[in-house]
Amino acid sequence: MRLSPNKKDRITKSVRNISLSPLRHSSSRISSNEIIINPRAVSSEFSTLNIFQDSQLQRLNSMLSDSQPRTKSYQKILPKVEKAKNYHEVIEALFSMHNCDRGRIGAVKLTQLFVSLGFCEDCDTLVEIFRSISEGQPLNMITYSKQELIKLCEDNKTDNALRSIFKELNVTPALEKIISVNSLIEVIKKWWHRLEKSPNGYASFEDICKCYTEIGIIESTSDKKRIFLRINQYGNYKQFISVFAKTLLKHMISELGKVVKKGNEICLSAEIAISTQRRKVVLESLEGNTKVLNAIIECNLYNN
Repeated sequence: MRLSPNKKDRITKSVRNISLSPLRHSSSRISSNEIIINPRAVSSEFSTLNIFQDSQLQRLNSMLSDSQPRTKSYQKILPKVEKAKNYHEVIEALFSMHNCDRGRIGAVKLTQLFVSLGFCEDCDTLVEIFRSISEGQPLNMITYSKQELIKLCEDNKTDNALRSIFKELNVTPALEKIISVNSLIEVIKKWWHRLEKSPNGYASFEDICKCYTEIGIIESTSDKKRIFLRINQYGNYKQFISVFAKTLLKHMISELGKVVKKGNEICLSAEIAISTQRRKVVLESLEGNTKVLNAIIECNLYNN
């Protein structure tokens, strides 16, 4: 096909006007070469993005920054948890009884002791408590030093949780009568049942945090961030109760303090007082308290 001279000239001019240079990038865009030479260029480019576009992140950010901690007036109406002055005596006795030559006591030994003293009706509950504290480690791998147990007992947040639990139970923690850990867990279950949950049994992070704030576990923004790492946007019952693990362990050590105090009244050392009470509970279990006996048998499986 032959083109007319005028049409041919127009096509030639059009071709000459086409740029053969690479595609131009906007001034806000950063070249790949610049990114390789200067890695910080990546962050400067992404700094213009709004990281809170997602509604979930917006809600979380607002909740973490604006929520109010529990007022001290609420703490005043809670029953007082006596600071056990014999924490050190109890912990020293635990290490002496179990010949902890390497300066650490195993969670298996503590589980066996607490079960045989009747502090808990089943072995699995205690196993979950220790595993929650240690981020899921096997029971036979969990050990504690004296200082670690003392630090746990001196944690103020566990005091707050215990006050709230005892208020629900309507009991005085200073009484000589042993309060089983199962009684405390029943209260935690009630708190969980009060939360609004999805059909698959999950509660929102916001509702869980409100509950924790009322109880006294959450006192600052950093507490919420720490719990968010454990629960994320939604949590189930297992995750909910795991936050109380240190509180439950501290309670059992406190109950040991009652045993030691009672023994001191008749001039028994802490070790003898604990051993005597343990023997008494085991003998009673042989006479009909099968829950304790079954729990003791279950604990022996963790020795293997």
